[in-house]
Amino acid sequence: MLRANFTHQRHYTSDTTDFIAQLKHQDADLEQRQRAGRGRLWDKKLDLHLEDQFQSARVPQTAYVYYEYGQLNDRARSRNWFILK
Repeated sequence: MLRANFTHQRHYTSDTTDFIAQLKHQDADLEQRQRAGRGRLWDKKLDLHLEDQFQSARVPQTAYVYYEYGQLNDRARSRNWFILK
């Protein structure tokens, strides 16, 4: 039975990893600016009361959004593509 020798892969880094490391080396404050940007977009406190209001105001979507129920074009009616009750 042959065994694969994967020891040479321990030092492998992808092109993407090399690019990011080089970018961080060239621009020392890059990571700090990334964290500041993340703080502006993601790290926010949620207003749970407002979130509940948003959820309660949702309108259920119909299964086929392009037509109101019962409104089909003549071609679809003539071919009985849809069965309306």
